[in-house]
Amino acid sequence: MGKKLTSTKPFSQKIVGRMFCALKQFSHRFLPPTEWSEKRILMIMGCQRSGTTLMQDIFDHDGSTKVYGEFSELSDQDTEFNIRLNPMDSVRQTLQANRAGLIVLKPIVESQNATKLLDAFENAKILWMYRDFRDAAASNINMFGPDAGIYDLQCIMDNRDGDWRAEDLSGEMRETVARNFSPDMPPHDAAALFWFVRNSWIFQLGLDTHNRVMIQRYEKLVENALQTAENIYAFIDFPFPGKHIIPSIRRNSVGRGAELKFSKNIEQLCGDLLARIDNIRPDREL
Repeated sequence: MGKKLTSTKPFSQKIVGRMFCALKQFSHRFLPPTEWSEKRILMIMGCQRSGTTLMQDIFDHDGSTKVYGEFSELSDQDTEFNIRLNPMDSVRQTLQANRAGLIVLKPIVESQNATKLLDAFENAKILWMYRDFRDAAASNINMFGPDAGIYDLQCIMDNRDGDWRAEDLSGEMRETVARNFSPDMPPHDAAALFWFVRNSWIFQLGLDTHNRVMIQRYEKLVENALQTAENIYAFIDFPFPGKHIIPSIRRNSVGRGAELKFSKNIEQLCGDLLARIDNIRPDREL
């Protein structure tokens, strides 16, 4: 993510979406102020290309919500990429001023700071999206190009100051990356290894047992979007508006990376982590 992302939606959908969001924002001006303690805040986190944008789209279709994407006024002090969150006092001030009852953020590059954000916003919850590493790697390459995974890992190898990829990584994780990284490694291996780094935060931060965190697999969202959305709204204790918020979902996104051949070490690392995430308290899906 060395450059600003662009949407892959058709132009007509972009226009309709922007008009709807503008109408929502206008209508929210007439809502009575909501006490801070009564606001619902949901932060969508995880690894890139894991269904976080689809989840954001679902909330965008809800007229009761205010959705802040990756690039928003919550990150406008990041003059380089407009993606890192502003200082917490500034973020809180912006959220308090908004009158929507449910505020959704997608600070995906702050996933390593999940518990810090939960501590900063006592009424917030986290929805962590994850996806089969094979499909996530294929989607990463398709979206960002074959060199994206190498670049992400190189940032970790260089321990670049202020770079979200390398932020707060443990010595053990750095050793794992160093042991498996090579500048000329296959692009899908690199993308999968980066998937491993990002999703390992679930356990490093104790999110797997945190009562304000829901871990959601992307494939289950695609398989049954309505039921999944209802579960998520129940988790955040906010009225579910109805099935009209479910956008059109392309099921061919599942299995996209099935034919990719990964190196043995990468396959083992990612396969073990995927199985471990899959085994997290299935009752959390309600």
